[in-house]
Amino acid sequence: MHRIDTPGNVGGLFVPPNPIIGQIPVVVDSAWLNDVQENIMAVLAAGAVAATKGDSADLTNAILALIAGHLGTHVVTFNTRSGAVVLDGADIDAAMALATNGLVQRTGAGTYVIVSPTKLLSVGDTVLSLGAARAGALLCDGSGFSGGTYPLLAAFLGGTVLPNMRDMVPKGAHAGIRAPGSLEAGGIEAHTHNAGMPFSTGSGPLDIYASTGAGVPGAASQRIHTDALSGGEVQAITSSTGGSANLVDNMAWNFWMIHD
Repeated sequence: MHRIDTPGNVGGLFVPPNPIIGQIPVVVDSAWLNDVQENIMAVLAAGAVAATKGDSADLTNAILALIAGHLGTHVVTFNTRSGAVVLDGADIDAAMALATNGLVQRTGAGTYVIVSPTKLLSVGDTVLSLGAARAGALLCDGSGFSGGTYPLLAAFLGGTVLPNMRDMVPKGAHAGIRAPGSLEAGGIEAHTHNAGMPFSTGSGPLDIYASTGAGVPGAASQRIHTDALSGGEVQAITSSTGGSANLVDNMAWNFWMIHD
């Protein structure tokens, strides 16, 4: 598109004629009119709005469609005096679809925008949810996905396999030590249990009694073993106890990764 450049324009602008100073009327030629028309038609085509003769809302509807498609939003206008919502049927359907999983933001007096939460996040961002499904995201269960369908996600991950967060706990990455997405096997930090029973040289025999429970030693009649030792330490080995992993109180969540 170009500014008017025909005789009579002043700096590419329309100005009223003035014979006193010799300002002639601006000549409007077909080249400029066609340029304006085709630029407007391009907006209608991009917004998938058919040009209708006599319909003054075509351009407005096309612009709103482009905004909604790009930002995932829909503008709803309220009558601040009566509280009525000014919407047509298509507007209501679009607004309700977004509001189901959306956020309402006030953008001005009587004007609100319903924003899809997925549009507030970037491809590859991961969110937690108790839901079994989430629009705009894939479950991090270690499964594969189509790089053709989600090329931006494939580029983010460097492949087409989702992280497997089932039964996993997230842990902060450490630059130079652990990269984001790296895995660390479960384990127990090295430690020592001191269960020795020291005794002195010349202390006589070591008597071992059966316990009556709760750490209470048994009576002399319950002596089960005697060793004549002259000093040192007896090593005790505790029996295995506990479950299959080190656990704290926790709640299971689904991890969802935002796709394009």
